[in-house]
Amino acid sequence: MKELIEATKKANAHDFIMSFPNGYDTHVGEFGNSLSGGQKQRIAIARALLRESKFILLDEVTANLDSKSERLLQDTFKSLIRDNIGIFMIAHRLSTVKDADNIFVLENSVITGAGTHHDLYNNNSYYRKSIDNQRTEINTLQ
Repeated sequence: MKELIEATKKANAHDFIMSFPNGYDTHVGEFGNSLSGGQKQRIAIARALLRESKFILLDEVTANLDSKSERLLQDTFKSLIRDNIGIFMIAHRLSTVKDADNIFVLENSVITGAGTHHDLYNNNSYYRKSIDNQRTEINTLQ
């Protein structure tokens, strides 16, 4: 149980689990259907930690999350990186990848750039256009 609690704390899942009526013994429904998208993601990360994975592959991990859940996951990723766990993220959102050590840009299934957010924004027109479009969409919604 000690390892489980440690993994859920690293994945920022422990607090919401403890808020359930029966804590870790709470039934969350088939496939966790009573959990939010962010809660499911954090539990999946805790499972990977329990397996002592050296790498975690995340595909559009923040696609259906609210900004608070996304921030919690970003904190989790930073913690995992400090623990020398490699994280590979497939994402469209700038907020998901902007702090990554290395970003690969795929254009029509071909890698057209690699580097930090700053490097790519300054040197890769496809990346820059994608980022600028996201910023325009966000500003339009506000």
